[in-house]
Amino acid sequence: MKINFTSIEYSSGLSGRLFWIILSRLIIYGLLFTAYLMFLPSSGIFYTMLIAYGILAIGFLLYVLAFNRRPNENLLKIVIGLQILFEFAFEAILVNRVGGNFSPLLVLFILSIVSTTMVYGLVGTLIAATVAGLFYAAPILYDFSKVMPGVFAASHIRLMGISSDEAFYTIFLHLCLFYLIAFISGYMAENLLFASKELHKIRLETDEILENMRSGIITVDASGRIIYFNKSAGDILGVSPEMVRHADYKNVLLAKFPELYYKIEIALTTGYFENRSEILVAGGDRTIPLGISTSVLKEEKGEIRGVIAVFQDLEEVKQMEKRLRDADRMAAIGQLSAGIAHEIRNPLAAISGSVEVLKDSLKPENEQDKILLDLILKESSRLNRILSEFLSFAKISGMPGQQTDLVPVIDEVIQLSRSHPDFKEGLTIDFTPPLQPAMARGDSDIFKQLLWNLLINAAQALGEAPGKITINCDTFVEPGGKVWTKLTVKDNGPGIPPNIRDRVFTPFFSTKSDGTGLGLAIVSRIVESLEGKIVFDTGEWGTKFTILIPPDADKSMTNNKINQAVKV
Repeated sequence: MKINFTSIEYSSGLSGRLFWIILSRLIIYGLLFTAYLMFLPSSGIFYTMLIAYGILAIGFLLYVLAFNRRPNENLLKIVIGLQILFEFAFEAILVNRVGGNFSPLLVLFILSIVSTTMVYGLVGTLIAATVAGLFYAAPILYDFSKVMPGVFAASHIRLMGISSDEAFYTIFLHLCLFYLIAFISGYMAENLLFASKELHKIRLETDEILENMRSGIITVDASGRIIYFNKSAGDILGVSPEMVRHADYKNVLLAKFPELYYKIEIALTTGYFENRSEILVAGGDRTIPLGISTSVLKEEKGEIRGVIAVFQDLEEVKQMEKRLRDADRMAAIGQLSAGIAHEIRNPLAAISGSVEVLKDSLKPENEQDKILLDLILKESSRLNRILSEFLSFAKISGMPGQQTDLVPVIDEVIQLSRSHPDFKEGLTIDFTPPLQPAMARGDSDIFKQLLWNLLINAAQALGEAPGKITINCDTFVEPGGKVWTKLTVKDNGPGIPPNIRDRVFTPFFSTKSDGTGLGLAIVSRIVESLEGKIVFDTGEWGTKFTILIPPDADKSMTNNKINQAVKV
């Protein structure tokens, strides 16, 4: 436990108030010792007891501080209670020896009573006042000098030179004062404790809300000191919140995030705030688009006392906007191109067939003629394959309303892929089926197409070298509780070059001389049609594609089909 020597908050736990408890004990002991040196001789059993008590009490409390210990609260209450009892006993002796019923040292009783509020609350403080009253009144009402000679002086009422009524009246007033002080201090402590608990609760709730917000929050005071920097701000900017709190915002932001710095600087120096703007900040090896809003905190007189900057990482939003634009563009192109592809495919089939007939009937003897005819057939076949893949890409549908167990689909595609020419000798495929069925939205044919393209892409990435493709299929639960069926396909090839990673799913983009550039575009389109997600990770170790598909069928589509069946 770390003791906070600067906080004045009245903590709801004894450990949180430990510093103030220790401070009060040391002050009262110091007053007791000073009073003894002033009014009594520095010898005798009382002096020895006071020194021993001080060594034990201060030793325990300093041990707690020096070794940063968190004592058990019940043990702490017992120790403090014993200390207060000893204090009452020493105070009774001092009052008895210095003035009796009219001693100025009665104030020591009051200080000890007040100090108990930090440990025992209102009820405990009233009990302490009762005990203090007994220690105070007993040596006045009864002669303890015969029982403990040398410690108590003869202070029987008859020796005081005042009437018994007056003595009892004085004692009664002092006892009432003890109870009044106990009640006021205990009541104030109880209210302070309740207010502190509520404040602590509100602070925890506020901190929890701010720390768990997805938006980054930075608060800067008028002197330019960062007074708040939440976890999301650290995650977005790649900065540790603990390292920058209480630092100068210029030192933290200007070098790495100049646009963010100038937004805060303008608000702090001119009072101009922005409801919404976009900036770019450097985040490692990439540039992060941020949406930022600034607010100015002002004093009652209108003076600026700080700035709050709230910002969000817009990368996902920008990617979604790009996907929507691409989807709209591809939908328009797809409708137009599908018709054109059909029109090209029909005469292409006629050309290919005619060339086959000419080749068989003419039987050209010239080698150059044979090469030209074979070239026409080969290129016709290649054009036909491109048109087939394009038409497949244009008419992809997720077939919602259906569910498929991915395990048998994966097994079937693995068997089919082994006969493909891109699967060279030395290439192995590792797949360990999960114990439970891996259900996913969509029909089996569309998943065969998806897996086939991923496996062909992995095999082509490995090339002639021996390699390994690993397939995994299991259930994935997001932090928010949403359940997905996760499919991963990983190869140990050379990885995807950094300069083309953002074009991996772009239709007709390919690094292969004979590639159509539609394989991964078809995969992305299938996942999109199933309302799933696809990401990839790549490096020198290889490439891994991760696909998340909803495990359930699309209920709205299923209900529509049922309704249509009922109507028929």
